[in-house]
Amino acid sequence: MTGDLPDVFEVHSDGEDFVYGAAGIVEDLRGQIPASWNNRFNAAVRQSGTVTQDKYDQSLPGTSTSHGARRGGEGMTHVLVTGAAGHIGRLVVDDLLSHGHRVTATDRNPVHDPRLTRSLAGDLRDRELVREALRGVEALVHLAAIPHPDTRDPAGQFTANCHTAFLALDEAGRAGVRRVVAASSIGALGLAWSTHPRSPGHVPVDESHPTLAEDPYGLSKLVLEQVAEGTHRRWGTDTICLRFPFTGTGPRLTRQLAAVRADPGHHASDLWGWLDTRDAATAIRAALAAEAHGSHVLYVAAPDTSSDIPTAELLARYHPTADIVAPLSRFAGLYDTSRCTRLLGFTPAHRRRTTDAVTEGPR
Repeated sequence: MTGDLPDVFEVHSDGEDFVYGAAGIVEDLRGQIPASWNNRFNAAVRQSGTVTQDKYDQSLPGTSTSHGARRGGEGMTHVLVTGAAGHIGRLVVDDLLSHGHRVTATDRNPVHDPRLTRSLAGDLRDRELVREALRGVEALVHLAAIPHPDTRDPAGQFTANCHTAFLALDEAGRAGVRRVVAASSIGALGLAWSTHPRSPGHVPVDESHPTLAEDPYGLSKLVLEQVAEGTHRRWGTDTICLRFPFTGTGPRLTRQLAAVRADPGHHASDLWGWLDTRDAATAIRAALAAEAHGSHVLYVAAPDTSSDIPTAELLARYHPTADIVAPLSRFAGLYDTSRCTRLLGFTPAHRRRTTDAVTEGPR
């Protein structure tokens, strides 16, 4: 089947296929509509005015960037998680399975969980592996990446992260996957791994803050975000990139907090941001279900810092040039996550302390 989609007069879903009547002739198109046409087909169906709202709620208008009209995560039962054996990946897989999703997992290392629909081990730069992993899934959670700057082979890290991001997201769009949630990083801001001391222009840092990235890891996360936006433009796939700070729980988090306490200056470059890994998993599930479509980049972080030193004192000591553009409570975190809360309906459940009264305002 080639060319433009014909006018649609009557539509109903038959499993994953469609039967519709055009020019008074009912034609069975099962097996004839390429997967890559699914998004455009659904959009065309909606434009015809002959499809139910329930069917529209599952469609992907390819050019819209508004939110609130579609229940993005309802019915989204089969999710592919890349990087499923990683620190965040393991908790994401468990969280999704615990909330009724079917999960296919892929990683370089095998993921052993009898609850999984499928588990594939291999390199995500293998196109055939990616296509096989995407078979039958409705959403992609892309976590696979080399997670920290590799000083031994920075070019290799950049190439690998960018290659896997493009291949996974582009093939997802081609396969008709409806939503992609990807793990970006505060590294995309450009402070955390910079080779030179840098300060933010303003705090709390929000998505409008320009990037200062120069290191291969931070740049690879910027590329991921651009690939996600391009995937939405090309295929109509909804994409949400979550800029995570340090994530940890249990002993991992305890070690991080002890390190910050011992040397707060060493952690000034990441603005003392942190997030409990359980909250990271919840944020990803919220992004799968959010009433948002288009392409979005969001900061996700705990509402307080990882330091025992009041935030105003940290700023005065380590980032005195940063403009304070919103009131800060005593231990307030320095990432503005209000857009995440607004779009995803998500707020972290774990924090170090109850926020105190405001002690510092704009300056």
